[in-house]
This record gives sequence, structure tokens and C-alpha cells, in this order.
Amino acid sequence: MDTIGRCGDALAGLEGLCCRLAPLRECGVLDLAQIELSHVHKTFRVTRKQKGLGNWDLRLGESFELFRRIYRIDEVAYDRSLEELCEVLGIADLLDAPVRQLSLGQRMRGELAGAMLHEPDILFLDEPTIGMDIEVKASIRTFIRDINRRRGTTVLLTTHDLDDVEQLCEHLIIITEGRIIEDGPLADLIDTITPYRYLIVECDADGGEPLAGFAHPHAEILETRDDIVRLRFARREVSAAALISELSARFPVRDVSVQEADIVDVIRAVYSRNSGAER
Repeated sequence: MDTIGRCGDALAGLEGLCCRLAPLRECGVLDLAQIELSHVHKTFRVTRKQKGLGNWDLRLGESFELFRRIYRIDEVAYDRSLEELCEVLGIADLLDAPVRQLSLGQRMRGELAGAMLHEPDILFLDEPTIGMDIEVKASIRTFIRDINRRRGTTVLLTTHDLDDVEQLCEHLIIITEGRIIEDGPLADLIDTITPYRYLIVECDADGGEPLAGFAHPHAEILETRDDIVRLRFARREVSAAALISELSARFPVRDVSVQEADIVDVIRAVYSRNSGAER
């Protein structure tokens, strides 16, 4: 099962997606996975920006019990699923706490648990790590990877945090003004759209202007800050090893590191190209 990242303007978000799925009610069948609408509540689950736990006066455990009744989950299956989710998400000691007293991170973990109690086939996540600290983000990402790989849950992720996409998604869809402009495996998009790498070169402090007079047909200096220079080079035209060797022979280089292009570069390149085409 894939974890799919959707990046784009406002129409790429969850609301935009729902607007596009709504007309399918008229034909009685949702094309995605060919699921009849009468079974959608058992197959889909949407988690939306800390709004999925219902009445905030209920304790977290009571919210889960409410979900059990709504989704008509067998008690044995419910107990097994809840025990597993409490262990993975670390929420066992929160079950007796009122939802309104939970922190943002605790509430989001509770919402993920509630979303997975009935083991849906497809899970829509809207900003699952918004406002989280580093530790909570890491635990939520680990949980999403786990349900995708172990339970076979298809995850459709909408997020403004590109680290979510880079760490979780094998597949990326980029949308603008309601149109898909890129659709493919994330690794392939990075390889195709951003055919370059970066060198971070640290020069000796007493060696004068860093990389003064540097020129190369397949590399360019992007920025210089103190004794550190950031270069971009076409990786299909020149290898990092060859470029490092040339720099070391010509300049007083103290240290060098190589950086790969990332998802930010992909998004920037795609929108820049699309904007230029529209002109």
C-alpha cells in the first residue's frame, strides 16, 4: 500500500479533495477503490487538524467507546486494537483525561488512535503534525509508517510540513489550481526534476576570498557566507569526487560535504517551471 503526499495550493487540501469526491454521490459509487458509499464509513477515516475527538468534555477513553458504538466494532476486536494503539502511541495514561485537558500533541495522538480503531482501509490525514514538537512529530510519523506497512492502510497525507512528505511518502502528487502537474514516485521526481547536488565547501580562514575566481561549466556558486561556500553542480555532468578534487587542487579547502536535492527543491522547481509556462 502507498503513502501518498499531496502538495499544492489551497485546492490541494482536504477541503478541495472532498469537493471533488462529492459529485460521486450521484452515481452511488466512489471511484477510489470502487467502494460503494454505503460502506464508506467502514472503509475511510478522516483526521482533521485536531477536530476528530468530538465532545471535548468526554474523557479520551469515552470518546473511543463512542467510536466503537458508531462503527459497530466487535468488543474483542476493539479491546485488541485499543491496547495496540495505546502501546504504539503512548496514550494509555491519557484514557481517563478529559479531551479538553490534553495538549496538542496528546490530542493528535488520540485522534490517530480513534481514526484507526475500526482499521479503515484508507486514512485521510490533514496536517497530522501541525504545531507538534520534534519528539511528537517523530512518534506520529513512526505510527503512520507502521500502519501503512503492517496493516496495509493506504494513507493520503495533506500537509504544509514538507518533512512529513519526505519522510513518509513514496509517492507524490503536486497540484495547482485543481490540476495535477506532477504525479509519480518521490525518488523519481527528485531525480528527474532536480538533476543536481550541492557542495558545502569550507575554506581556510586566512586563504583570502573563498573560491575566488572559481568557474566551472557544470557548477555554480549559490552563496558565500564567511569562509563557507555553497555550490550547485549538475550531477550527470560531473561527479562530486571530481569536483572536490579540482577544488582541493586550486583552493585552500578545509572541509567539504555533499548534499542531495530534497523535496523543497522539487516543489520550487515545479512551480517555477509551471509559472514560466503560463506566462
